[in-house]
Amino acid sequence: FDQNFAATSEDVAIVSQRLTEVGLKVTEATPHFVRATGTVSDIEKAFSLTIDEFIAPDGQRVYAPTSNPTVHADIAKRVHGVMGLSKFKVARFHIHKLVASDDAPRFGSGPGQGMTPTEIKSAYGMNSLSQNGSGQTLALMELDGYKASDIPTFESQYGLPQVPIQNIQIAPYSGAVTDGAVEVVLDIEMMVALVPGATKILVYEAENTNSGLLAAYQQIANDHSTYGANQISTSWGGDEPSSQSITGPEASIFQQMAAQGQTIYAAAGDCGAYDITDSNGNCQGSASALAVDDPASQPYVVGVGGTTINSATNYAGEKVWNNSYGAGGGGNSQYQSIPSWQSGLGNS
Repeated sequence: FDQNFAATSEDVAIVSQRLTEVGLKVTEATPHFVRATGTVSDIEKAFSLTIDEFIAPDGQRVYAPTSNPTVHADIAKRVHGVMGLSKFKVARFHIHKLVASDDAPRFGSGPGQGMTPTEIKSAYGMNSLSQNGSGQTLALMELDGYKASDIPTFESQYGLPQVPIQNIQIAPYSGAVTDGAVEVVLDIEMMVALVPGATKILVYEAENTNSGLLAAYQQIANDHSTYGANQISTSWGGDEPSSQSITGPEASIFQQMAAQGQTIYAAAGDCGAYDITDSNGNCQGSASALAVDDPASQPYVVGVGGTTINSATNYAGEKVWNNSYGAGGGGNSQYQSIPSWQSGLGNS
């Protein structure tokens, strides 16, 4: 892939040289990205901007530039994006916890009438399938850590085999466990429940920043020759208007995955076609502020919207999830055009 499509050695050398000339220290140079460090003053001069501190909605002190970065004309055509200039969470995890007042159907025999792995497979007509993931390595993109002991506890509770888990942490992330751990655990548990014969599940963990998110996706793509993970899943995303600085670099990585035979699935969100949320994750969009979720809206990503099933014992149909407590994400992208392979399929 690198020989045919990635940046040339000349491109990498020119970008690295220019960054060095403006006072930054190049620490890594690959066909996909050049990583550099420097003082705040050096970075401000290098990209003609000012970096300030702000108070985030959750009260944390963060830093971010007050304007978009600019680069020298001789490298502009070689640069797809400049990441790492800010320090704040950019993606949210897509999970809803039911409470007693929710008008959600409760079919299961598990805790809180949740569905067990066997019931989930029955509901989607999977119990008759012979495939169990044997020989497959799966990958997850996560922006948080998790308590490792939760997974064998889940497997033991439901009589599942212990699927090998390999954590791959993307520097500078160190594996800290915060409020997003519930999503990480859920993602791993659902993979184990549905494909208990998998050879391995790779859990890529990165910090919740633009640079962390992109670095994780790029590592998954680059690791294909090492691990052969052809199925990738993520339950993290953000509304399209807020994600525009990363959609271009993301698209390049997703095209690399597609060329290598990797398929990536992304949760489409919990706010229907109104994906803009407040600091607490509550849906804030309206008919005048329609938005869908990135990366689910990317042409080279399979967007997975939520549905409500009609039975827990056998597949009896499903419908779009749309209750008082949330709605499966979907709608028309404001930024992505319909790809050629979907033209004429009734989309508008």
